[in-house]
Amino acid sequence: MSSELSNNTIESSVNPTEKKTASLLSLIILVLVVFFLQTGMSSVTKNFTFEGNLLKLMVIAKQLICIFLPVVLTVYIFRLPIRESIGFYSPPWGRTIIAIILGFILIYTINLLLPMILRPTQKLTQSTASIVAYSNVFEFMLTFLTISVVAPVVDEIFLRGILLQGLLLKYGKIIAILATALVTALLHTLELFKLTHAFLMGVIFASSVVWTKSVYTSIILHSIHNSLALIPQ
Repeated sequence: MSSELSNNTIESSVNPTEKKTASLLSLIILVLVVFFLQTGMSSVTKNFTFEGNLLKLMVIAKQLICIFLPVVLTVYIFRLPIRESIGFYSPPWGRTIIAIILGFILIYTINLLLPMILRPTQKLTQSTASIVAYSNVFEFMLTFLTISVVAPVVDEIFLRGILLQGLLLKYGKIIAILATALVTALLHTLELFKLTHAFLMGVIFASSVVWTKSVYTSIILHSIHNSLALIPQ
């Protein structure tokens, strides 16, 4: 009996797979790589004018090259378990539905009130309008793919996936949520409105993942948030 108990104790103590996430060093490297790739790609393409469908394809390419590829390489190089290090857990659907409803209310409220407090710049308004613009079914589908599928999935795998999961294990919920929200804001832009908006969205998305313990929740919320931009058209 005692030998069985000791064997069980040993097995439980040497089974770290349930919470193996990225190290702090690998997370810092990943964030820096994403930042420099985005900065570099923006500087290379700033002399070119991308409009319409070409602009949307460039956004998809930027997401895949600057964010998704570094995440994949980090997982491969550091031999991280995909499910545990990114948070690909089946969500508890009761909590998930509540999180999505509450998240939607908060997102809608912030989108409604924040422009009254902080005015977005004309440049930001024009760049956003050019990405979400469409005039036919094909352009709508490409726009939806760009802002409601690719961007939410890639961003969430990086920010609320590998980054949040790694910070949660080391620093706890509050620091992990605020840190990932800050990274979210700084990687988007230094324009005050967008910086504030991205930070608040980052807090909402990260909180939903912490509560449901699944990155799928933030992917859904992020997709809903981005899809709201299509409604006025």
